[in-house]
Formats: sequence, C-alpha cells, structure tokens
Amino acid sequence: MITKMLKLAIVMMLMIPLLSTADTRMNWQKIKSVPSKPLNIGHGAFISKQNDSMLISSGFTSKLAENKPPFIAENLIANSSQADTLFIVSGEKTLSTYFTAEQGNRAYAATSNFHGATLVIGGIAKQEATALVNLLSWQASSKTLQSYPLPALPKAAISPSAVIISNILYVLTGSDANNQFYSLDLSSLVNTDGRLSTNKSDIDYFSTKNSWQTLAALPVASRHKPYQNAIQLAVQNDGSGKKIFAIGGYQFSEGYLANQGELFALTNHWKFDPAALPSSNNSANSSAEQWQSLGDITIAKDKLNTRINSLSTLGQSHILAFTNQGNTLSFNAITNSWTQYLAININYENARANEQLKNSAHYISESVTSANGEIFSLNRSVDNQGPLQLWQVSLKQPEKDFGWVNMAVLVVYLLGVVLIGLFFMFKNKNTDDYFRGGQSIPWWAAACSIYATMLSSLTYVALPAMVYQTNWLVLIGIWMIIVVAPIAVYVAMPFFRQINATSDY
Repeated sequence: MITKMLKLAIVMMLMIPLLSTADTRMNWQKIKSVPSKPLNIGHGAFISKQNDSMLISSGFTSKLAENKPPFIAENLIANSSQADTLFIVSGEKTLSTYFTAEQGNRAYAATSNFHGATLVIGGIAKQEATALVNLLSWQASSKTLQSYPLPALPKAAISPSAVIISNILYVLTGSDANNQFYSLDLSSLVNTDGRLSTNKSDIDYFSTKNSWQTLAALPVASRHKPYQNAIQLAVQNDGSGKKIFAIGGYQFSEGYLANQGELFALTNHWKFDPAALPSSNNSANSSAEQWQSLGDITIAKDKLNTRINSLSTLGQSHILAFTNQGNTLSFNAITNSWTQYLAININYENARANEQLKNSAHYISESVTSANGEIFSLNRSVDNQGPLQLWQVSLKQPEKDFGWVNMAVLVVYLLGVVLIGLFFMFKNKNTDDYFRGGQSIPWWAAACSIYATMLSSLTYVALPAMVYQTNWLVLIGIWMIIVVAPIAVYVAMPFFRQINATSDY
C-alpha cells in the first residue's frame, strides 16, 4: 500500500508542470509624431531603420479612398500615382524631403538594412516595374538624404524581396520576372574597419566592377496558379547555420488580371542554403542550389488560408509573420513549426473597452522593419480607409517568476531526498553498508545507480538542447551504452567483486 502511494505521489509530482500555461502576446502601439497630422503614406510604402531614424517612402497615395483590397502591386500599378515625398521620423519629429522614384522613393520595392544605410531594390517607378537599385544614406547631422545608384537587377521586378547574409545581397523576384533569384556581393563597399563607404567614387567604381549573379529560381507552388509574387525573405538559423526562408505572398491564375480569376494566399514556404552554393559562378543549375520545399503552412494541423504580408526575425530561431487578417504568426526555423501569437492593442489597455475590442486586431501590417530588437510597422485599419500609420510592436514574454508550481516541485523533491537519507541512515552499521549496501542491493537498483553515474546533470540538460538545435546525431553515442554494458557486466564488475574492493564509485 505504501509503495503504491509513493508511486502515485511521484507521478503526480512529475505532472505538476503540466498545470502551468503561458501565452506570448504581441503588444501594438501607435507612434505619435510631429506633425500630429497623419502622414500621407500609401500602399506599397517601405519602412527602414537607420540608427535613431526611420525612412518611410510615400507609396501609392493619390487614390487611397478609391482603392479596394487586395492591395497588391498588380492592382495598383495602372490606376495610382506616387508622390515625390519621403518621410524621416526621428523621435517625435517628422521631416519630409523631396525624393523621386529614380532616387529610391518607390512603391513595392524590396529594402534591406546595410551597415547603417538602406538598400532599395526594384519596385514600381512611373507606373511600371523597374530594375533600379539604390543605396540611401541619411545624415542626421546635416539632415540630408543621399542616394547612390548600384548595379541594376538583370530583370525589372514589380514586388521583390531582399535579405543580406555576410555582405551578400540576395533578391527574390516574382513570376513577372520568372521567379528569379539573384545575389550581389557588397563586400568591397565595406572598409577594413567594417564601415560602409559612402564616397561617390568608391560606389561608382563598385558599380563598374561588380554584377549580379543568377541563382536557382524559386519553384512555382502550383501549376494551376502559375503566377506568384510578393513572397517575403527572412534569414534565420535552423540549427546548422543561417538559411534564407521564402514565406508568404499570393498566387493567381492567368485570368486574374483580366478580372477572370481569383487571388489566393500562397501558403507554401521554402528554405535556401547559401553555404551550399558552389564557388563557380556558372552554376545556376547545380542541385546544391535548389530550394527545399517545407510544404504548406499549418497551424494546429489546420492549413493557413490567409496571406502573409511581411516578415521579421525574432531571437535566434524564430520568424514573425504578419498576415492580411491582422494576425501574428511565429515560425520556428529549427523545428519548422508554426504557432499564433495573441495580439493586443495597448492603446486600449487603459481604456474602458470590452475584451473583444481590446483583444481584436485593428491593424494590418503591410511593411515591417526591425533593428536592435525593435519592430516597426506600417499598418492600415481593417476598414481600409485612410493612409498607412506607423506602429511599434513589442513581444511580451510570460512572467519569469519562480511560481508556486516550481516551488512545490522543489520542496517535495528536497523533502523526499531528506526522508530517503534518514530511512537508510539507521540501516548502516559499517562502511560496507554505507558504500556497498551490504552487498544486498538488487540488480535493478545497481543498474540504475551505474546509469545515473554515467548520466551527469550537464548531459541531462545539454544533450536535449543540442539535439533540439541540430539533429539526432548524438543518439549514436548514447546507444553505445548498450554496446559497452556487456563488457561492464561480464568483465569489469566480476573483477572488482573478486578483489573485494570498497569504493564509493
């Protein structure tokens, strides 16, 4: 009876942590800037962080009230225009400067932060796709924004995406540019001290000596919907190194642009390994360059049916994905698993609003930038009215206090250790009892003791973390215990019993 109660107590103690639950939530807050009048930011505008300032392009602004979703480049390019105004937000101050599309103020362009500057790639200029590439550098001291032209893309792209790994720029285009994937080595723009050179002669020399390399094209997700675009790129560590992930976007049949088809969310996602690229430049067909399909995006075994607009990296292994329904998803690059975060509009935190208003999404992110752990986004309201607005999002992790659950487990464990020690203390009559249990220990207890000796606390904590981050390769070493066990049983242990040695080991 006592044995059964003891087993039941141990099982219940092990199940106590299951009672502990915690939610991770995204806190959204609208940024108030001067002037208080809303900025005229249209669809397709980009946002980029440079030190303490943010650059925001104007996007398509002339017919915001007339535009209806879906807000994609193909729907807006013919019936909208772009303003020649670019906004710089620094703290609570907002400046505006005259900036043309040729200089980098383009709609639906890809952007990437590069050593304190902003790369603007492709997009829409003068109601057509462009291959222009610009390097924008904001000088806060002189309040001037400089634009430097870089080598143009091999093909114009209406809505590309870009990332940088080790000073190499990677750009993914859509089906309007045959889903091409390019790279441009920017290393020669960086000085020996790791700073970007904004000397015009250096940049001009770079443009004449460097060109884009064509890599493996992204596969088409569905042959029934051959057109896909606005797929976003993000760089994250999958446990074996940095990889490029292609997530989100949309797809449609050939008849969509003629009002004869339907727009669909692109739920496939892929992974690309830049480290697997061969050194030869003439290697676009190498199998090592091919994209690895990760299948459809599923959350709680349900296939995602909403479009992902933008991505942002988080921590060492996660990618945040913002959908066109105002939801925030999280992708773990190591486990290839998806989850959804709770979104909170903290502008309502102190208001006497009902829970449905406070916990529902009142914003849809169209463009996101992140730097130094901060995430900023250009959001539109769910009713699609008015210009885009600047918001900031922060991740609220569960509380880190020790808690009653952990305290209960600790107390029960310590009491158990003390009681077991007291129980056996009165049975020890000599050193043989203390060290060898009077040679009356059953085989299963001796086996557990030997295994516990080989399994250190460091191994217990470190191995699961290493397997989680990498792979199951260390399992081979663990299974070697079975191979070694017969040697210990039939060679080592009989030897020490024959010499009748007393050892605390």
